[in-house]
Amino acid sequence: MELIKGINSSLKKKGLKISTAESCTAGYISKLLTSIPGSSECFEGSIVAYSNNIKIEVLGVQPSTIDKYTEASAEVAIEMAERVKEIMKTGTQSLQLAI
Repeated sequence: MELIKGINSSLKKKGLKISTAESCTAGYISKLLTSIPGSSECFEGSIVAYSNNIKIEVLGVQPSTIDKYTEASAEVAIEMAERVKEIMKTGTQSLQLAI
Protein backbone atom coordinates (compact mmCIF):
# COMPACT_ATOMS: atom_id res chain seq x y z
CA MET A 1 0.00 0.00 0.00
CA GLU A 2 2.99 2.31 0.50
CA LEU A 3 3.68 2.11 -3.24
CA ILE A 4 0.14 3.28 -4.04
CA LYS A 5 0.40 6.12 -1.52
CA GLY A 6 3.69 7.13 -3.11
CA ILE A 7 2.20 7.11 -6.60
CA ASN A 8 -0.76 9.26 -5.51
CA SER A 9 1.48 11.64 -3.60
CA SER A 10 3.90 12.05 -6.51
CA LEU A 11 1.07 12.64 -8.97
CA LYS A 12 -0.49 15.29 -6.74
CA LYS A 13 2.82 17.09 -6.18
CA LYS A 14 3.41 17.31 -9.93
CA GLY A 15 -0.22 18.14 -10.76
CA LEU A 16 -0.54 15.06 -12.96
CA LYS A 17 -3.47 12.76 -13.61
CA ILE A 18 -3.44 9.01 -14.18
CA SER A 19 -5.74 6.70 -16.10
CA THR A 20 -5.57 2.96 -16.60
CA ALA A 21 -6.49 0.44 -19.24
CA GLU A 22 -6.67 -2.94 -17.57
CA SER A 23 -7.24 -6.46 -18.80
CA CYS A 24 -5.89 -9.34 -16.73
CA THR A 25 -6.04 -7.22 -13.55
CA ALA A 26 -9.78 -6.66 -14.13
CA GLY A 27 -9.79 -3.24 -12.47
CA TYR A 28 -7.62 -4.13 -9.48
CA ILE A 29 -5.07 -1.38 -10.20
CA SER A 30 -7.87 1.18 -10.31
CA LYS A 31 -9.21 -0.16 -7.04
CA LEU A 32 -5.82 0.24 -5.40
CA LEU A 33 -5.26 3.73 -6.78
CA THR A 34 -8.66 4.92 -5.59
CA SER A 35 -8.39 3.31 -2.15
CA ILE A 36 -6.32 6.29 -0.96
CA PRO A 37 -8.28 9.29 0.39
CA GLY A 38 -8.01 12.22 -2.00
CA SER A 39 -7.19 10.05 -5.00
CA SER A 40 -9.83 11.87 -7.05
CA GLU A 41 -7.30 14.69 -7.40
CA CYS A 42 -5.11 12.51 -9.59
CA PHE A 43 -7.16 9.54 -10.81
CA GLU A 44 -9.14 10.28 -13.95
CA GLY A 45 -10.63 6.88 -14.81
CA SER A 46 -10.16 3.39 -16.15
CA ILE A 47 -11.29 1.10 -18.93
CA VAL A 48 -11.38 -2.59 -18.09
CA ALA A 49 -11.03 -4.30 -21.44
CA TYR A 50 -11.09 -7.97 -20.59
CA SER A 51 -12.31 -9.23 -23.96
CA ASN A 52 -10.45 -8.77 -27.22
CA ASN A 53 -13.58 -7.20 -28.68
CA ILE A 54 -13.43 -4.34 -26.14
CA LYS A 55 -9.69 -3.96 -26.65
CA ILE A 56 -10.36 -3.51 -30.37
CA GLU A 57 -13.68 -1.62 -30.38
CA VAL A 58 -13.18 0.70 -27.40
CA LEU A 59 -9.42 1.05 -27.10
CA GLY A 60 -8.54 0.73 -30.77
CA VAL A 61 -6.02 -2.07 -30.41
CA GLN A 62 -5.16 -3.38 -33.84
CA PRO A 63 -6.44 -6.94 -34.41
CA SER A 64 -3.16 -7.69 -36.15
CA THR A 65 -1.28 -6.85 -32.94
CA ILE A 66 -3.38 -9.35 -30.99
CA ASP A 67 -2.96 -11.97 -33.72
CA LYS A 68 0.81 -11.51 -33.89
CA TYR A 69 1.65 -11.11 -30.19
CA THR A 70 -1.43 -12.38 -28.21
CA GLU A 71 -3.85 -10.38 -26.11
CA ALA A 72 -1.62 -10.59 -23.03
CA SER A 73 1.48 -9.17 -24.72
CA ALA A 74 3.42 -6.01 -23.99
CA GLU A 75 2.62 -4.80 -27.51
CA VAL A 76 -1.13 -4.94 -26.83
CA ALA A 77 -0.67 -3.32 -23.41
CA ILE A 78 1.22 -0.44 -25.02
CA GLU A 79 -1.58 0.15 -27.53
CA MET A 80 -4.13 0.04 -24.71
CA ALA A 81 -2.14 2.53 -22.63
CA GLU A 82 -1.66 4.94 -25.53
CA ARG A 83 -5.37 4.97 -26.31
CA VAL A 84 -6.59 5.34 -22.73
CA LYS A 85 -4.34 8.40 -22.39
CA GLU A 86 -6.14 9.93 -25.37
CA ILE A 87 -9.62 8.98 -24.15
CA MET A 88 -9.05 10.20 -20.58
CA LYS A 89 -6.88 13.16 -21.63
CA THR A 90 -4.19 12.25 -19.15
CA GLY A 91 -1.47 13.49 -21.45
CA THR A 92 1.98 12.37 -22.31
CA GLN A 93 3.92 13.52 -19.25
CA SER A 94 5.65 10.80 -17.36
CA LEU A 95 6.17 10.36 -13.69
CA GLN A 96 9.33 8.85 -12.30
CA LEU A 97 9.04 7.37 -8.85
CA ALA A 98 11.72 6.57 -6.35
CA ILE A 99 9.80 4.36 -3.97
